[in-house]
Amino acid sequence: KSSATTAKSTTTATTTTTATPPALATAVIDFDAARDLVPVLHSGQAGFFLNPHLTAIDLAHVGTIQGQVNVTAIGADAITGRREVEVSAETLSSDGTRHVIVKSTPVRSDGSFALYPFSTASSEPTSYDLVFHGPLVQTVIVKSVPLTSGAPTSDATGSLGSIVLTAATSFPVNVALSSPIAVRGARVCFYQTPSGPGEIPYLIEERAADPFSGVLASDQSLSSGALAVGTFVSDQTPVLTIVTPVEGAAAYAIATSAASFDDATFGATVKAPTQISINPTLFTAPLPTVPPTASADSIAVTIDVASPGRYDRGALIITHDGAIVTASSLDTALEQGQPSVNLSLADVPGGSANASFAAGLYYAEVWVWNSSDPSGTLSRQPYSAAIDLSAGSASGITIDIT
Repeated sequence: KSSATTAKSTTTATTTTTATPPALATAVIDFDAARDLVPVLHSGQAGFFLNPHLTAIDLAHVGTIQGQVNVTAIGADAITGRREVEVSAETLSSDGTRHVIVKSTPVRSDGSFALYPFSTASSEPTSYDLVFHGPLVQTVIVKSVPLTSGAPTSDATGSLGSIVLTAATSFPVNVALSSPIAVRGARVCFYQTPSGPGEIPYLIEERAADPFSGVLASDQSLSSGALAVGTFVSDQTPVLTIVTPVEGAAAYAIATSAASFDDATFGATVKAPTQISINPTLFTAPLPTVPPTASADSIAVTIDVASPGRYDRGALIITHDGAIVTASSLDTALEQGQPSVNLSLADVPGGSANASFAAGLYYAEVWVWNSSDPSGTLSRQPYSAAIDLSAGSASGITIDIT
């Protein structure tokens, strides 16, 4: 018996590929100092929180709105030489109940301005309503101003014609100290609605609440002037019509907005007093609401004080993505020299066992100081881990004050 062995040859094909380099995009990070710096007072010492709401825009798809207005009637600040006039580009909110600011910038001393960058992606608006505003100027609204593709140019006159801003008087307002804003990361928003069919409230001024006190760190000045409203016409000066706001002469509807929350419904109306006064007109601000996709959860925190009496002022601050969500004062407990403080922060957007809330991830930090030397004794002491409310309330969190 003979046997034969057959050898099997196998050939493997090898394919050489060249990796395609990743596509690169150039983006600009947009930071608005007027809205992202929060004025605070700690024991009379003025300061600022950085409360960022950053956006990134692809520079391959950007637009600009630029122009110039006549500001000669508006008085300049004696120290800075600047006129307190801003221009804000606004569009309708997602629920259609109000206009919201997309971008703001100061108007320069010669009246020129450049709003940049806007996204020109297909899903974004191609025009915006411009609101020229300030405490000593009659508010002007110019509707449907189109974007110009690209970055600002040296031509600062744009195509708004020769709009002349008119001077106005102002009056101070503030949140009543007896009813501070519980959502300490909130911004107080002042709206006016032009009279006429189908008009939607415009955001005229806004200020962030002081997270330590729940009121404004300094009074907000509001213009007592009427509204001047017109519509953009290419290469012409818009025809402006003077109207009294729906809210009334020198009156504003108040709402609030805050990171992680839905905007508050419109609450009280504040208006200029019948007699000029240096004292602010006080109001109670409505609260932003927990979004319908979330639950009103709580965060229970124990703060252990290693050296009672070392600090007599402070606050627990809760943030999300770097933005302040809420806070709670420690003043009373620190003044009394308590060695341990138990806090429960309620109505924080989170999830439940039945409905997860992906955005319910928060961070905590304690700020403490001694009122005899607020800047020299200020200490920030963070909690080392994230606080997860995505599936419900959180407890058992301890922060040591050393």
